[in-house]
Amino acid sequence: MINILSPLLISYSVFTLVSMVFVYIIYNLYRKNTIYENWTVQLYEKLTKLQSDIKQIDDKQIFESDDEVGAVFTELAETIQEFDHDIKPNKKES
Repeated sequence: MINILSPLLISYSVFTLVSMVFVYIIYNLYRKNTIYENWTVQLYEKLTKLQSDIKQIDDKQIFESDDEVGAVFTELAETIQEFDHDIKPNKKES
């Protein structure tokens, strides 16, 4: 009887150990995913605020009309819009 139970007991022990390792891995990945999701949302909010601040600063379009300053301002605004486009959260997931 001990001979029959021993392989079964070993296989249950191995299965339990492997299951516990998988649960830990899944929990750890879930935690990291939550951290990165929060970071992405915060970055999106900061970029949105930055974009609105730039539009507010240049509400009279003084910077856009100037040659050198306007070129830098335009490049900065385009870069912010590129980041905004890449980071914008999906409407389906929200």
